[in-house]
Amino acid sequence: MSRSPTDLPPGALSVLEYRSRHVCVTYPDHLMPLGTIPPTARIGIETTTTGVLLHVDRGLTYTGDDPEIAQWLDEGTRRFQNLSALIEWIAGVIPGEDNLPLEPVPPVNQRPPMLAVNTVTNLADVSVQAPALNAVTETALKSLLLASVVGQHAALTILATRIALHATKEFPRKPYSAMLIGPTGVGKTSAAEAIAEALDTIGSDTWSYIRLDMGEFTEKHSVSRLVGAPPGYIGYGDRSLASELARNGKAVVLFDEIEKAHPAVLVTIMNLLDKGRLDSERYGGTNASTAVLLFTSNLGAAELDDRTHNDQTGRTHLLRHGVAPELVGRFGDVVAFTELNSDALAEIAARSVVTVAADYGVHLEWIDPAYLSNLLQRLDGNQLGVRTLEYLAEADLGTEFAALPSKSARIAFDGQAHVSPGRNGDETDVGDTPETGESPC
Repeated sequence: MSRSPTDLPPGALSVLEYRSRHVCVTYPDHLMPLGTIPPTARIGIETTTTGVLLHVDRGLTYTGDDPEIAQWLDEGTRRFQNLSALIEWIAGVIPGEDNLPLEPVPPVNQRPPMLAVNTVTNLADVSVQAPALNAVTETALKSLLLASVVGQHAALTILATRIALHATKEFPRKPYSAMLIGPTGVGKTSAAEAIAEALDTIGSDTWSYIRLDMGEFTEKHSVSRLVGAPPGYIGYGDRSLASELARNGKAVVLFDEIEKAHPAVLVTIMNLLDKGRLDSERYGGTNASTAVLLFTSNLGAAELDDRTHNDQTGRTHLLRHGVAPELVGRFGDVVAFTELNSDALAEIAARSVVTVAADYGVHLEWIDPAYLSNLLQRLDGNQLGVRTLEYLAEADLGTEFAALPSKSARIAFDGQAHVSPGRNGDETDVGDTPETGESPC
């Protein structure tokens, strides 16, 4: 099955562009240009700060006379200005193929272990017909969330289903709300950020992201930060949640560690959940019915397990740990984020190193799995979760990234991490190493 890029469902190209900024998107058994032996191979798409890269398996033979194709197959990588130009070129050099294939691809956990920075995915899950209002669909939203947040498939599936339904309502009476429970550093906050970015990417509306640390709402007067201070009082005119929602009601609002909030703050939040608006003297009743309200808590996190994915057991868990019944009853869903398994931790470690490298404008061709293992060993016993990985990688590699003469690099490990320049300068062939040439990216 294939279709023209112009026939793809709304948002599909945006989905691919979004995914390829975080990981290399690969397509197995893709039809190759005439004269290529074998006639099919894996290709990969990766977005960088300077364009879009089209990778291909090494070791192919080309008997044709097109110099561009010959150069691509020889070097393993071809750079394009944008994704549309890449797809147009593919359509032009492969007879009978007018777009990327939409067949399923192998699961992520079947990728070569050497290529911990990569993942495998495709556009099949965004090929939907007649998208609902604002082009927001459950499948596309789920696709983006799973590409952004690692190791929480069950939780993200629930959120994608419910939020997509809410986003299609023409006349919602109240905002969608969910309590995200689980240990520190397993993806709750990242999920909220990813939801906001995904809604903004897929839909026709502009979505904003607002994070409120409930540790800063422990006093009664902090209610003014939600509804705004009345005239004559300190803080009048300052930005508040009401003012933000008055500007744009399409917002994902995260109330982080809700158990720390003052009871007066909780009363205001409960009214927001019930009425779908924030009542304030300055703004009157600010409509928040189109918003997505997410709450987090790590109360009793050590007791959570897979069974807590059931909404009712999640609510019972909150009640047992002292959350007010009137608040628990107002959440649309209670969704559990569980401890990350070893595969998820390995992928997060790789992404953390890639993120640190990107801060210095460095693109990583390869990371020694031994270095990722070392990072994870140092994480054991750390109460801050996986967010510590970026700090560890920065401490290990920041100085070397800053002094690197090229913008591509490889990381080796022999008890200590070593950064060396990539073999191809800026024209990187991600993942094709002397140890393995199996992956296009």
